[in-house]
Amino acid sequence: MRSFALGLDDLQDARRRMSGKIREARTRQGLPRLLKVAAFASWVEARKKHGFDATYSLSFLITDFLVRRHSLAATVAFSREFRHSQDPLANFRAAFGEDIDEFERALEPHLEQLLAGNPS
Repeated sequence: MRSFALGLDDLQDARRRMSGKIREARTRQGLPRLLKVAAFASWVEARKKHGFDATYSLSFLITDFLVRRHSLAATVAFSREFRHSQDPLANFRAAFGEDIDEFERALEPHLEQLLAGNPS
């Protein structure tokens, strides 16, 4: 985030780069289901299976969508929820006011639009 605020990178360019990496990764080995990854160890396993570009790029775009959909403050609140509970689904609901399945339904068309080369 700071690199964008400092003018070191352009967010639209970063979205395009990440979308391109995901397009390539999807054709090679598919994409991880990151929203179902509840623990760091699971995230590492997804990275081993799907590769760095797919995992990191998809994480970037999901986080970007979370911030745009709910705000940076809500996204930070989600991380802070883990101080009190290790239940990622409950923490997601508490921070964002929606279930992860609702978020996924909104995320899918957003990602398809990005992967089609139509950044929003």
